[in-house]
Amino acid sequence: MKRNAWILPAMVVVEGIADEAIVNRLLAHIGLTDGWYRLWNTGGKTKILSKLQAYNLAARRQPWFVLLDLDSAACAPTWLSETLPVRSEGMCLRLAVRQVESWLLADKRGVSEYLGVPSDVIPERPDDCAHAKREMLALAARGKHRRCKEMIIKRQGAILEGPLYTFHIQQFATDHWDIDLASTRSESLSRALAALRRWVTLWHLETGV
Repeated sequence: MKRNAWILPAMVVVEGIADEAIVNRLLAHIGLTDGWYRLWNTGGKTKILSKLQAYNLAARRQPWFVLLDLDSAACAPTWLSETLPVRSEGMCLRLAVRQVESWLLADKRGVSEYLGVPSDVIPERPDDCAHAKREMLALAARGKHRRCKEMIIKRQGAILEGPLYTFHIQQFATDHWDIDLASTRSESLSRALAALRRWVTLWHLETGV
């Protein structure tokens, strides 16, 4: 697309509240300030998927970044090619493997300090975790800090999400997360960063910023 032809601000779409903090950090990390994009929390993956074709159509003229969890799907590249086989120039669709918590767990040092758990109990390759959110909850259950008790509820032997889980995930992502370190242990995060840089360069430079 020609210089200055993109409709701005860019649109950024996420599943939930915790994702907002993670995406804001990622975009700031690659040099994009919040004045250049509008963040939209849809409240769930199903809602995003129901609108994905419309987002892709809009991305012919306006930059769109959509972040989803892979969840139980077998393969990220296969899912992407089947779900949106033809992507508009302005569409950046990325998957966190398997949940966005895996990107946080990839900062072993940060998670160790934040939760007060030994670093050797944190997965070395969190993209391989079947359920990264459950892994985060299990680590919080072992943690020494007061915040850990706020993150979980123990009920009939199960460890469930506590009332302040999302708050502490947001706080960690905003104030403690080492993205560069995390990207060395999460291939899906590393790929997402590379894709975001290409996406931003496409329209951020073309508009003369």
